[in-house]
Amino acid sequence: MNKFKINRYGEINVFSNSVEYVSPLENFKDIYTNKEKLMEDYQAFSRDFNHDHVFCRITRFNDWGKYISFDYFLQDATMYSEIRNDDFMTQLELFSSLTDVAEFQDQHQVRVLWDLNNFVIAHHKDEKDRVKAVLHNFGDLVVYDDTTPLNGLKRLIILGLTHLQTGDVKPLKSDFIHQDEDVFQFADEVLRAKDIQSIRHSITARLSQSKGMGAVPVKRTVASGSGRKPLRYLLMTLAALLVMAGAFFLYQNLSEKTKESEALNQQLKQQQRVNDIFSEYISGDHQQAKKQMASLKYDELNSDKQRAIYLKWLVEDQQYKKALSLDKEAVYLIGPEINQNNQPAIKALAKEQDNDVLNFYLASREGRYDEVIKLRDKVDLKERSAANELVKAYVLTDQMEKLNDVNDKEHLLSVKEHYRPYQKSLEKAQTQYDDKREEIKSLKKLPKKKASQAKAKKQLAQARKELEDLRSQLAEEKTKIASIKVTDLKEK
Repeated sequence: MNKFKINRYGEINVFSNSVEYVSPLENFKDIYTNKEKLMEDYQAFSRDFNHDHVFCRITRFNDWGKYISFDYFLQDATMYSEIRNDDFMTQLELFSSLTDVAEFQDQHQVRVLWDLNNFVIAHHKDEKDRVKAVLHNFGDLVVYDDTTPLNGLKRLIILGLTHLQTGDVKPLKSDFIHQDEDVFQFADEVLRAKDIQSIRHSITARLSQSKGMGAVPVKRTVASGSGRKPLRYLLMTLAALLVMAGAFFLYQNLSEKTKESEALNQQLKQQQRVNDIFSEYISGDHQQAKKQMASLKYDELNSDKQRAIYLKWLVEDQQYKKALSLDKEAVYLIGPEINQNNQPAIKALAKEQDNDVLNFYLASREGRYDEVIKLRDKVDLKERSAANELVKAYVLTDQMEKLNDVNDKEHLLSVKEHYRPYQKSLEKAQTQYDDKREEIKSLKKLPKKKASQAKAKKQLAQARKELEDLRSQLAEEKTKIASIKVTDLKEK
């Protein structure tokens, strides 16, 4: 048995196929708690959170005297420190699952003990190996660790990559198990990361590139000492192998690998730049983040998501022409953003480029709903914002039933459902308004008797007042419908 004393609050005992946590009762929220109460707390926690992918499951609760213990049966698991024996790509896969633990803590405010001995690598048949935490708070159990998820994640990654016993110091190159530039760069990205997502990006970028290249995992090399061969001997050995295997073909292969490696490094540097920009944006410096993003080349961004954000920020900064020059589909970002301030500029751009899609959105903005309907075949109704404006036009022109004649009408179904209650309220307001107008027409035909005329005039005045109220109500219903945005729609 290996015994690890966490602090004065308890200890973790590691056996051949299980882990035990032992703590005195005085360390729980309720010092009179017992195993039955803790079992109920744990069952409630398990119902509320789907946590098997990030935490080891407690298999037994014990209490004796002033102590409580939890048992974790972990037959198919090894301690987290064993990650140091893996190649770099395998480590990255495991770091990805470790990131899940940090994200779980961040999202659910569950405290985790960020200690090297509190994590294991779980081996599941037919599934990828995962890093899981052992101890976390629930019910009366208190975990005395204020480490943030980001700092905890950084600590465990550095401990996995190095021989260090603490992950809270910046490692030297000689501390790393794998003596490789990409490992050094990855560690630097981790330490500089401002949020968990940046670390996630650094991991996934390398894994994706590795799968695309069929890369050979980074193997362990000796950092220093007499075991390292001088460079000239390595070159001589390599020269002999080149001759034996066919110098030309092997050299060509190495050149390709070098190019791929250089491309990977370039892509990773670009990814880190984007990660830093996103972190800056999240921290509140939006303008600086947008300025830096605009300095990057759109075609060199690594993902559709990055390109979408690039275009979105251009639109937010009213760089409409540049956005359209990069991607004509940016028109569906511009259209929903038309407002009183930018309307003249967008109108001029629509005229300059003879852009029917922009004219479609402009017509809707200006209340020219018949024009919107005429342009229905010029827009892509798979775009929810376009579908929203078209349904709106049919509702406000009292032609809802004609939507069945529209091409691609299947993309309008969920939008129509959103408008249904508004349509009913509008129809009711319109009916009440029309009925009141008919009532006023009748009241205008005054009776011949003077006594009856006075009464009729009084009724007419009251009806006219009610008509004004109904006119305001009708206008209010139309305004409600006209102001519905795509962001108001429920997800499909």
